[in-house]
Amino acid sequence: VGGKMTMPVTVEAYFASLPGGLDAYPECAHKGETLGLWLRRSPTRGLAERLPAHLGALLAEGATLPTWVPEVHATALYLAIREVHFADDAAFLAHAYACNRAVLDTPTNRVLFWVAAPRAILRAAGLRWNSLHRGSTLDIRIRSDTAAQVAMTFPAHLFPEVVLRGSATGFVAALENAGAHEVQMVLKDAGPTRAVFAGSWK
Repeated sequence: VGGKMTMPVTVEAYFASLPGGLDAYPECAHKGETLGLWLRRSPTRGLAERLPAHLGALLAEGATLPTWVPEVHATALYLAIREVHFADDAAFLAHAYACNRAVLDTPTNRVLFWVAAPRAILRAAGLRWNSLHRGSTLDIRIRSDTAAQVAMTFPAHLFPEVVLRGSATGFVAALENAGAHEVQMVLKDAGPTRAVFAGSWK
């Protein structure tokens, strides 16, 4: 997934875009184990100052994350990491790819995501997404043996573009684990409630 030079979306701007701000969309959740792995692998200095106090507390050494974290809270943490520690989207997306590869290598996810073929991973992608997220859905259309479209649906403004593109690095890593080569997962369209990715591989 390529990176383009953009100003980072601030945490404040993200909250302002949501109905209810920090407390928006309580039905949407993010697996705590995944977020915890990301935080352990990410630079966190200075993040607490960019976040509401109870989100900053998740960064404390030894902090225990719940099984499920509100998706808005997780997204705010990802945005703070991008804003504070990475010079541009490309650098952040490279970091996202490394973190998502580590997520797929956890014992639980290794069982879910390591399969024999790219088409097999895509056929079950919606179920696998729901093992890590609640309140958003994936629709997969396999175009050929080497191409697919991935459509993600979610409440308005839940996922800023850089977070969507970070998620695409996870799709890339999953397809690579399934034996695909030269994987591309390009965000073709990003609206308030839907994003469409074009995937290809060899």
